[in-house]
Amino acid sequence: MDTRMLDVVIGLVMVFAVSSLLATAVQEAIASWRNSRGENLKRAIASMGGDDERVVDELYKEPLVQSLFLSSRGGPSYLSADVFSTALFSLLSKSTSVPMRQGTPLEFLSSIAVQPGTPAGYSALLDTLKTLAAGVEHDWPAFESRVQAWYAQAGERSIGWFKRDTQLNLFIIGMTMAVVMNVDAIHIGNALWSDPALRERSVEMARRLSNEYAATTATTSTPAAPTPLRPESAAAAAPTPNPMIAAQAATDEQFKKLKEGLSELRKQKGLLGTTGDLQLTASSRLTSSIADERRMRALPKPDPNELARIENQNDENARLLIGGFSTDALAKVSQADKDALRNLRESADKAAAFLRTERASMPAATTPKEETIASASKAAPCSGLSSKAEKECKSSCANMTGNELNICTSTVFLNSLNDAGIPIGWDDGQLGRLAAGGLALWLPTLLGWLITAMAVTLGAPFWFDLLGKLVKLRGAGGKAESPEADKAAGAQSITTTPPATPLSPSGEPFSDALNDAEKQLTAPEIQSIQMRLGMRNEQISGRIDGETRSAIRDWQGRQGFANTGILTPTEIYNLRHPGVSTVNEQTSHSDPDNTIYEG
Repeated sequence: MDTRMLDVVIGLVMVFAVSSLLATAVQEAIASWRNSRGENLKRAIASMGGDDERVVDELYKEPLVQSLFLSSRGGPSYLSADVFSTALFSLLSKSTSVPMRQGTPLEFLSSIAVQPGTPAGYSALLDTLKTLAAGVEHDWPAFESRVQAWYAQAGERSIGWFKRDTQLNLFIIGMTMAVVMNVDAIHIGNALWSDPALRERSVEMARRLSNEYAATTATTSTPAAPTPLRPESAAAAAPTPNPMIAAQAATDEQFKKLKEGLSELRKQKGLLGTTGDLQLTASSRLTSSIADERRMRALPKPDPNELARIENQNDENARLLIGGFSTDALAKVSQADKDALRNLRESADKAAAFLRTERASMPAATTPKEETIASASKAAPCSGLSSKAEKECKSSCANMTGNELNICTSTVFLNSLNDAGIPIGWDDGQLGRLAAGGLALWLPTLLGWLITAMAVTLGAPFWFDLLGKLVKLRGAGGKAESPEADKAAGAQSITTTPPATPLSPSGEPFSDALNDAEKQLTAPEIQSIQMRLGMRNEQISGRIDGETRSAIRDWQGRQGFANTGILTPTEIYNLRHPGVSTVNEQTSHSDPDNTIYEG
């Protein structure tokens, strides 16, 4: 089966996955440095007080709130609904003679006197609180539930703001990365389409990265032994369910059932409808935060402090969600309604239990022994690379942790694609060729960068999941004719079937392997040889691809050499040093290791 199109797609998806990994690591580092989640929370609370940030500043001075964050951070990243309502009423009680929860809500709000110099947002805040008190003027629990529901809805809006900001940041980071590192999706696709050898190397690398990503995200609590990254063994092994994906699906299904029940409760009048609205908002907020936790875990080396913060936040949200079905105010409802609420509470309990099971199916963030931690931080993030790239990764990213380690390892992963022959990065003379080519070359390049930037906004988990599916599809595309054929292919085979001999543009077969002399050539040296061969500007890639093999064959025929399409040391010397005589070419062909002498 001809898999050229599928192989090109696999190569591009692999580039997008690794690029997204780097962009996500940079985004997380920026968000942590800027305390973006804290700023987003501050913006949400300010919107509740007429967009006056001074109201937030006063609220953050409350001892209950100050105990939840470091002063250097400027504010908390998260406040639960009950903490917010308690801190808010504590702040307002300083301006009234009626003690909180001793008078009625109406008496409490009516006695608040706005003093001169008070932030202007206080008036808007009080007007909204008086509106919420309508109908529950004498019921503190019901009034507090409404205030907490109001806060939860503001938080739900802020999640949308944060996601939009994150998407925009990822696009900007992705575009910057695409330009600086020259990750041109169109150029990469063209290179993959025209070079069979590059496609095979890309598929093999994609298989390794996909296997490593699956091993990283789907391990159980007991570390599994590394799986040999051999295509033949991978193809022979039967696909096994991913425990992490199964656990995530179970969690999502349980939350879906819970939301369906809350949507029905929301339609009721009075206290039940208010409870349904509050609980549905809290459930949506929790599922959004769980998505943040999953994205954090998908990074090669999650920041343990940030991951612990998100986990604690989700645990607190789950506790409040469950507790919301058994408040004192709900004691007044009928027995039938109590039974319905009990069922919803049990559904919320199950959802929280599924979340704990999902975490148990993931790799532990830390291990008890310091030597194990050191080993994991230095080895695991660099696995899945070639031996050369893995060595570079361990050397460059040693002693790094958290976001710094994620950025370093992701950069090495992206650079390793270039080492495999995928055209990423700038080479000597490329800018000059772009300038000389004018719009005809600039427009496709800009479009290629734009495609990469847009792909990055989808996130690394999306692309790695897609990559895994495509690699499985590629492995199922063909089978060896017989066990003898597999054995004959031996360790050199890189596909599940013996590969056909690649063809040059002229339709003639050429060798896609580099001999020892060709392996010593750098990209600029190959470009120089390609120019000596008379290749067109758009064909000068710095790689010995199919078009280069065809040009070598033509040049060898003109020079009277054996037109094998493979460069010998003497031919390389002739092409790099025109006009300088060398030893006899016939001797060089019979002895490739023969020394080259200048005449």
